[in-house]
Amino acid sequence: MTRRVTRRVTRRVTRRVTRQVSRRVTRPVSRRASRVLITRPEPNDGPLGSAFVDLGFDVVWAPTIQVERVSSRPNAERLDQYDWALWTSAAAVDAVKPNSTLRVKHAAVGPSTAQALNERGIEAEIVGDSTSAELATMITKLDPKPHRVIYPRSALAKQVVVETLESADIAVDAPVAYTIEDGPAAAVLAAIELHVDVVTFASPSAVAGFVRAGAAGRLTNELFASLGPTTTAALRDMLRSPDIEGDTPTFASLALTTRAYVDRTRS
Repeated sequence: MTRRVTRRVTRRVTRRVTRQVSRRVTRPVSRRASRVLITRPEPNDGPLGSAFVDLGFDVVWAPTIQVERVSSRPNAERLDQYDWALWTSAAAVDAVKPNSTLRVKHAAVGPSTAQALNERGIEAEIVGDSTSAELATMITKLDPKPHRVIYPRSALAKQVVVETLESADIAVDAPVAYTIEDGPAAAVLAAIELHVDVVTFASPSAVAGFVRAGAAGRLTNELFASLGPTTTAALRDMLRSPDIEGDTPTFASLALTTRAYVDRTRS
């Protein structure tokens, strides 16, 4: 995509999200509702926002990042050359689009990524509950030990998964499946001006995009809600500790935990 086309698309997305944000300003918010900002890149009926809507929240979508699949990403058929496929994000699953006919075994970093596989008819044989490094460590302890592992990843992914597997003499292929770009900063800033009560973060990349958009300087007393430990660590490093973290790293859990926290503090 050329720079000119990228600017044109960004302007169009910014106008669309800003119009949506402006419309939402006129909506009355009940005492129970609370206004939540979704920074995850998803459509306006996406899974995270929908989980909050179902619990009575007023939701504003303003993604701080955009995910773009790369043309050189591995295709699904290539996965069968390996013993295991490691998935550390739903974005990687969406980029590669594995299917249930494959013989390769699948490992997911957490429940949300496992759900993305499940939606494609695949049940992950290993589901972690913490970090990419923890998932890689689980693979090294398998008996028998895998010979070859594929790890479709973001262009920004750290080398900890590769290093952990290679230290256990496991051959690992780590092709880039997608890149992460900043979302429209104007839309993020417009959303902050709505005086949202809760800002949700579902990945370290979303935290970084929020900071690069200049949104941190617009905050007053908004609550931060984190999907799980990896995102919480990024928040502590780049902004501050979150007020809320999901009991488990799933969208439903984050929404439920936030609902309980808001209701408790308002009672």
